[in-house]
Amino acid sequence: MQKQQREAKAAAALVHANIVQIHEVGQIDRIYFIAQEFVEGQNLRTWINRNEKPDLPHVLSIMVQVTAALVKAGGRGVVHRDSKPQNGSLGPDGSVFLVDFGLVKLWDPNDPVTRTVMRGMGTPEYAPPEQYGATKDHTGPPSDVYSLGAT
Repeated sequence: MQKQQREAKAAAALVHANIVQIHEVGQIDRIYFIAQEFVEGQNLRTWINRNEKPDLPHVLSIMVQVTAALVKAGGRGVVHRDSKPQNGSLGPDGSVFLVDFGLVKLWDPNDPVTRTVMRGMGTPEYAPPEQYGATKDHTGPPSDVYSLGAT
């Protein structure tokens, strides 16, 4: 569990305009939790479902913001591993936040073994093949790029 706590704390240390701030990581009895800031708005899945024909500049703004969040995380060795529309929150002012760091892993190119903070494999529609053992590769920052593309 020490590695899992270290991974969650690394995610909590990420400070970026498009990453939800994690306030606390802990355990009560056998239940692990991540307490994060409340972001007013709607998740991107809801927004997509409500907008049959979203305008291209707005879609590009959203993608640029999510990309910036993933670049920041990957640059710090943190792989989100569950990037999908439901884990993006769109604020009323158009700002986008990457949320839900429950599957985060620390990435070390010299030791790329996958470990998760919580059990789970992500969402099949958005997860890269290596996350399910479909290839011999391990998850890393490129895995989040795959998920962003699927989004």
